[in-house]
Amino acid sequence: MSTVDSAAAAQAQAAAEAEAAAEAAVAAAAAADEHRDRVEEYKTLREETLKRVEIRNQIINLALIATGALLTVGAGQNGPRTALLVYPVIGLFFAAGYCYNYILLVEIGRYLREVLEGAGDTKKRKVAMKWATELKPRHDRFRWIDYAFSFGPFVGTQVLMMVVHVGLVGLQNYSRLDRALLELDLACLAATVLLLVHATRYDPEQGAAQHAGALTNVLRFKIAVTAGLWCIPLLLVPGTFFTSFGFPAEVPVVLVRLLGAAYLALLVAYVGGLRAVRDGKSAGTAVGMGLVSNGAACILLLGYGLAGDYAGWGGLAQAYMWASAAAAGLVTLGLASFGRQ
Repeated sequence: MSTVDSAAAAQAQAAAEAEAAAEAAVAAAAAADEHRDRVEEYKTLREETLKRVEIRNQIINLALIATGALLTVGAGQNGPRTALLVYPVIGLFFAAGYCYNYILLVEIGRYLREVLEGAGDTKKRKVAMKWATELKPRHDRFRWIDYAFSFGPFVGTQVLMMVVHVGLVGLQNYSRLDRALLELDLACLAATVLLLVHATRYDPEQGAAQHAGALTNVLRFKIAVTAGLWCIPLLLVPGTFFTSFGFPAEVPVVLVRLLGAAYLALLVAYVGGLRAVRDGKSAGTAVGMGLVSNGAACILLLGYGLAGDYAGWGGLAQAYMWASAAAAGLVTLGLASFGRQ
């Protein structure tokens, strides 16, 4: 090879090395810029987390202040007792705001763990910090404290106001307005519980198989309750059995049979939803129908029961109605917790 060729080759190699060095420098600068941006994003989300926690605490403070104010007014010597039944409606909106911030905190924590901290994988980590990843298992161990802190200020105060009103006025002295407000309060209480259950159990990292398994168990329970507690008795049990059981005799048997047929139709829908979950498909229609039917049934059964409509019935009939209310409430909670797909 001639001297000229050797020089040209050396120049080409030097140019290639210089180009490679320039590209490496550009890549390093870009990586440094990306890392700096990620660190700033991390700090911003940390600040957002603290802000959301502060907002949650402020909502709880407002709920407690509203409780104290309405309790002072409504429970006073000459105060309007109806003021006590106003709070559960207000409490629902406080709980909704609390749940909104709760879910945002969960989503921010997931983003910090999976995207920025790499979920414990050093190769995927974009920042050196890892506090969100470290805190997640510790939070899971003390989740019951989170439940108490979430449910107590809202559900506890709603129940307190209704109990105080019942104690001061007496169910036997309730006016139509009082009964209507009490039923509305029970509906707000149920909605509050559903919101809090959804928020406190919200986990975007939950596996699809685990989620589907929980929903399958809820639907199985619902099918068993619908068939054994409502559908079969209302369709097949002789009419005289209901009166001997302690139920009033005013309801025509044909209406009882029609109600049983309606429960049979619901049963078919729930079985279809269970099959859909097993096949990996959506059971949204069955879940939505279950939330509406069981939630409304629970509210109505509790409302009429607390108003004293079952007082003149037999002991077994009363137990049946209260058991139905409890079963409908449990199904509603289960569907609200695991029905999201």
